[in-house]
Amino acid sequence: MKVLLFSGGLDSSALASWKRPDVCLTIDYGQRPASGEIAAAKAICDELRIRHELLTVDLRALGSGSLGGKPQSSLAQAEEWWPYRNQMLITLVVFRRNECCASLLKFGQAETRRALALSRSQTSPTSVTSRT
Repeated sequence: MKVLLFSGGLDSSALASWKRPDVCLTIDYGQRPASGEIAAAKAICDELRIRHELLTVDLRALGSGSLGGKPQSSLAQAEEWWPYRNQMLITLVVFRRNECCASLLKFGQAETRRALALSRSQTSPTSVTSRT
């Protein structure tokens, strides 16, 4: 099963249309605009006829700024700061999909195999291959 980490934004929507995953997985990690992102992701999946799944995990304690509804961190270089957010989202997708049947996870703009070794200069979406 091919899974796309899906925000409903322009990049992940283009990947969904191009790569046609079996499932698009959106993560509500506690960000304030989550309801709009989820609605967009679902509408795009409906249009593309791709199954959409939602995983809700509250990570608000880890972020700062208006996206998390909190003041800017004194450590942050920008108003919005969710340290290692993308790594956490990828980890959550792997946990979620490895429990059943994911064989390929797509996200980002480069390709990575499950062994965590970078592929030879491929320009396709990032992939983590899982043996199930």
